[in-house]
Amino acid sequence: ILLAELHHLLKNNLSVIVKFLNLKINSSLNEEARNILMASRNHVNSIALIHNRLYKTDNLSEVNFSTYIEDLLSEIQQSYPDLAKTVQVSHTIDEIKLDLVRAVPCALILNELLTNCYKHAFRTKNKGSIQINFKVEYDGKMSLSVIDDGSGLMDDFDKQNSLGISIIYGLSEQLNGTCRF
Repeated sequence: ILLAELHHLLKNNLSVIVKFLNLKINSSLNEEARNILMASRNHVNSIALIHNRLYKTDNLSEVNFSTYIEDLLSEIQQSYPDLAKTVQVSHTIDEIKLDLVRAVPCALILNELLTNCYKHAFRTKNKGSIQINFKVEYDGKMSLSVIDDGSGLMDDFDKQNSLGISIIYGLSEQLNGTCRF
């Protein structure tokens, strides 16, 4: 009971931070500041969704990540309503349960990848598609991929001082995983 209440309290506290960031986003006149605040809100919200999922289950130590992905996608689409109407998202997702130690980094990686798709992939196109795959491989390892048919990455994207790329690399290392672009 105490653990359930702890997840509920944490989810509520993170929700308050999300609401505060929403107020700042709506009051900011600067486009760059608004984008930074939206990215911060999406990061916090992705963690809040994990705790919400844990609170609503009987097993307080694992989250069904396949249903979480759908929740996160819905939240991110709400951040980009114009593109959400024209970008088709499909997915192939295995039923996978993750403990909190693995769920939060996976959530943050997925949040970063999906947000980058919406922010950058379709700048020169007003429609497109995103494919999300999350599956258990033959050797028991898990694989997460996000593929879009947008404008593509710049040749030196990984040489640029990108916080998003750094987050993805760092969290992949934390999970003892690798990442490729």
